[in-house]
Amino acid sequence: MRDVKNKFGAAGFPLIGFILALVLFAPATPLAFEMVMDDHHLSIEADRVPLSEMLRRLSESGVRVSISPGIVHEVTARFDRRPIAAGLAAILRPLNHSLVWETVQTPLGSVNRLAEIAIFRAGESRPPPVATVPRPVLGIRTDPKTGVSYVAHQIMLAFDETMDAESFKALLARIGGRLIDVDPVLGVYRIAVPGDEDIPDLCRRLALEPGVAAAEPNYAFRMQPALPWTAPLSVPDSNPAGLSLADEVAPVAVLDSGWREDPAYANVVVAAYDALAPDTPIDDAVGHGTQMALIASGQIRPSGAEGQTKNTGVPVVAVRIFDESGYTASSVLMRGIDFALKAGARVISLSWGAAAPSTFIEQAVHMARDRGAVVVAAVGNDNTGQPVYPAAFEGVVGVGALNPDGTVWPRSNQGDFVALLAPGFASLPVGSQGEPPGAYAGTSIAAAYTAGRLALEMSRNPAAFKSSK
Repeated sequence: MRDVKNKFGAAGFPLIGFILALVLFAPATPLAFEMVMDDHHLSIEADRVPLSEMLRRLSESGVRVSISPGIVHEVTARFDRRPIAAGLAAILRPLNHSLVWETVQTPLGSVNRLAEIAIFRAGESRPPPVATVPRPVLGIRTDPKTGVSYVAHQIMLAFDETMDAESFKALLARIGGRLIDVDPVLGVYRIAVPGDEDIPDLCRRLALEPGVAAAEPNYAFRMQPALPWTAPLSVPDSNPAGLSLADEVAPVAVLDSGWREDPAYANVVVAAYDALAPDTPIDDAVGHGTQMALIASGQIRPSGAEGQTKNTGVPVVAVRIFDESGYTASSVLMRGIDFALKAGARVISLSWGAAAPSTFIEQAVHMARDRGAVVVAAVGNDNTGQPVYPAAFEGVVGVGALNPDGTVWPRSNQGDFVALLAPGFASLPVGSQGEPPGAYAGTSIAAAYTAGRLALEMSRNPAAFKSSK
């Protein structure tokens, strides 16, 4: 057993006992998979549920999971409140496994909880090198009443000064919830709840609870990808791959689908982070994030864009926030923004949006501005005239797209939340969402280009940006 410092203790947040209550459905069987785990006991009802599915769910719940490659196993078990070690031993027979526990110090005292599980073949006394179970795409649900999307089985809470440790513990017990994590800067708790809960209704009820300052789903946001363009496109000469990065230019953080390494653009990204799976190296299975990083850096210039002076490029902090289905969530975004600021980014580029405003994302955006960053966001590729967030939040630079000839792109959204228009067409050496390299159009291109230009202007005239805060 090892002692681990309470990662929530610095913010004075209580860490309750480790409670797991999930109602899961295995894709290959109509039978329910129900698993409940508190600090010491495990209850389960499962019939031929794939082990990989169970491990993915544990990984989502904060337990570090690894398994030897090639293991295929089904879980069939039914028992109530067995000690965790004994329960897992029964589930995993005849496989072998090891458990790592954490002793976490909290304002409520020390909590001993399961932190890691490694699974390997029978007869092996120690785990061989193991492969971490892949983190699945975000489980997205849509409220049929409002059309708003959110992460299934999760809510976000913030509390006022009247909430104490015992009241928090009692609230979680009433809703069958468990603490997943907390943003120590914003004081926003992410909590898992049982699978049969109506998440929007639960949040509406919790918002009325004493001590609760705000409650909302862990909202999901859809990427606004650049669209393939088949018409002829005249583009300016792109900067050479050897574009120099000036020391005085602060980075642009591109929060998108990630970054795909390419020796031709090795000097573009100065820091990288996967906010979906922080312990894994960044990649980009979608391609959109790589496109936006190349544009923000100045390596690729959109059609109609001004030329860069002195061949100076903009360093990029690449942050993966979108899963492979093109969704992100409030909790992932807050983590990504925090990393971007710690990495020294002065401009944050966001190529996504949603019709529903999130209190917690608005707080994260304002926090970034308070720490000296400019936030740029695409306004959307559907010309509805309706506000799109975060572009419509106060203080965010909402960017629409121009055609190569300088006229407004007809698909670019419009409204008083659109702060400016920028070139929105580019010829890109990387494809997106399964499409090949070539010409693309969209407000995401305009936003990334604007972010890069702002970073250059901030380096040339920092006093002007300080006075405009």
